[in-house]
Amino acid sequence: MSVDGTPQPANQEALDEVASRIEPYATEHFPDVYAGLELRQETGRIRVYRKPSAPFDAWLGHAFAADCVEVADAVHARRELRALADRIAADLESWHAKGLEIATVSAAEDGSVVRVGTTDVARARQEFTQRYGGDAPIEVVFEQPPRPL
Repeated sequence: MSVDGTPQPANQEALDEVASRIEPYATEHFPDVYAGLELRQETGRIRVYRKPSAPFDAWLGHAFAADCVEVADAVHARRELRALADRIAADLESWHAKGLEIATVSAAEDGSVVRVGTTDVARARQEFTQRYGGDAPIEVVFEQPPRPL
């Protein structure tokens, strides 16, 4: 099966349905451990990222034992990363005023980092370390700003 020429797992619809059940419940009931999920096309499974948690794993195993779901450890819960992403987003005007253009700010679904896209990677890394601390889970990547069509 393919969509617009992109191969899709044969169980794509089933995986989408499972993901739509996991996401809201995990976000609401396990906000301190749930990081996100991703479709693993190579295996036809959903990978759920979470900080290690016996209650979360028990819920997931009970509710989705018959589904194609696997779990993986995350360093940070989505809530933590989104708080940092929101903090960076709140500073966008300040960064712009200083001549540092930020194209994107997003929390990684695997719970590892907040990704910040900019054309000035070296400067952003230096300034972000000063502003948010050297231990803040921020990954600065090269990205052009969006352009209007």
